[in-house]
Amino acid sequence: MATPIWNDKEKRWTLRVTVNGTTHKFTSREEGLAGKRKLLAAARDFGHYGTKNITVRDVRDDWLRNIEMRLGRDSVSYTQAESLSRLYIIPKLGKRKIRDVKLRDWQQMINEAKPRDKKKGQLSKKYLSNLRANIKLLIKYAYENEYTEPLRGSLYIPAGHPVVGKEVLTPDDVKKLLDPSDNWYWPAWVLMVLTGMRPGEVYGLQVDDFDGMTLTIRRAVNEQRKITEGKNRNARRTVPLHPYARKLIADTITRNEPLNTVWIFPNKKGQRCNPHGVTKAWRAFAKSRGIPGTPYSLRHTFVSMVKTTMPEPLLKALVGHSAQMDTIGIYGHHLDRDDEAAVGYIEEVFK
Repeated sequence: MATPIWNDKEKRWTLRVTVNGTTHKFTSREEGLAGKRKLLAAARDFGHYGTKNITVRDVRDDWLRNIEMRLGRDSVSYTQAESLSRLYIIPKLGKRKIRDVKLRDWQQMINEAKPRDKKKGQLSKKYLSNLRANIKLLIKYAYENEYTEPLRGSLYIPAGHPVVGKEVLTPDDVKKLLDPSDNWYWPAWVLMVLTGMRPGEVYGLQVDDFDGMTLTIRRAVNEQRKITEGKNRNARRTVPLHPYARKLIADTITRNEPLNTVWIFPNKKGQRCNPHGVTKAWRAFAKSRGIPGTPYSLRHTFVSMVKTTMPEPLLKALVGHSAQMDTIGIYGHHLDRDDEAAVGYIEEVFK
């Protein structure tokens, strides 16, 4: 808030306050600190009065502008906030005054959230977790700007929502995947299961990142096709390669020579690939071979395969996790068959 100014000539305090484009001038002829405090109190009352009719939609629009200014319109934070608020927050609560929205209203919105495609049944637990996180960020922004009070209580994810995208391929599934294919992106998927690299990291690989023995991860490609520095500071790392992985990459680079591209896994025109296009290709490929999961499932599969044979600190470094992260607990899912036999089978396949 602005500071009152004493005008000695007019013998009065003056304070101008602007709220949502409306400016009001406050004055007081009471001299000294008492007059200054009186002016500040009046301005605070005006601030609350001036913002009491602000709707959830108004705050959401202001919040999005703030994210765009700080992180950019192409950032994951902006696109996620824009999408989730447009699909769920605005239709349910957009016209409500944000000061009047209670914890139960936010919770009810989460409870009643449905996928746009009614054939898909329920939203996943992770999707609802993202929605909850963005609601909390919106309320936090509103509180910081004196639009509402802080959220009192906790929002929860209702039981029964599916956990998706974390399937682990069985040894038979891995064997199906490793069976050579003419699919353009098949080498990328094989590399994911051989190294545990994130899909975005694989999409961001360039020819100079491969030295014949290892891969140096310097960048990633996100869902908006933008190049980033990776998910976290541990993402930038060097990955030692299995002999089969080395040959796979070398053969792929040779295949791409006519395209004159810097990317190891470009699209068919030699340009940086579109993650959505690769995922679409995966769905068709996986369906044709009876393989479950998503490209990210290949990362989970790798961790599950090596968790019983590789020291955890080495595994963390290999997949780009911090020392504090529970790599085994989060990624080391149980294989359908006996773990020992499964790992032995997969090692034999990788040979």
